[in-house]
Amino acid sequence: MPVKLLHEKAKLPAYGKPGDAGLDLYAVEDVIVPARGSAMARTGIAISLPSYAVGLIWPRSGTSVNNNIETGAGVIDHTFRGEIIVKLYNFSDIDYKFEAGHRVAQLILNMRLSVEPKSVPELDESIRGEKGFGSSGK
Repeated sequence: MPVKLLHEKAKLPAYGKPGDAGLDLYAVEDVIVPARGSAMARTGIAISLPSYAVGLIWPRSGTSVNNNIETGAGVIDHTFRGEIIVKLYNFSDIDYKFEAGHRVAQLILNMRLSVEPKSVPELDESIRGEKGFGSSGK
């Protein structure tokens, strides 16, 4: 995957271990995510995804579980060539600091499917039907 480094502190995305699903993304600047607030973390990189791919920004599991830090607005289309900036949310009661060079999120690549929506009078029947939240049991 072609990666353009846009900042002197930018690092190439990297897998933590062989077989990992996500490529780690690194902050190029210190960023404080305020308690019960949000912040943006610059990665200093731009990427060129293949036309059949979409990039999804996900939180790192340890940061999420241990510190209640989550990511948002995390879809990267294959046509996007700008800097990847990670939106971070802090659901804890204390500020959280990412230092420059630290991993802030992970980039997961998925196959992209395109469909052509069309209006229909009725949908095909299914086993589940219109049953929604909690309808499949515990």
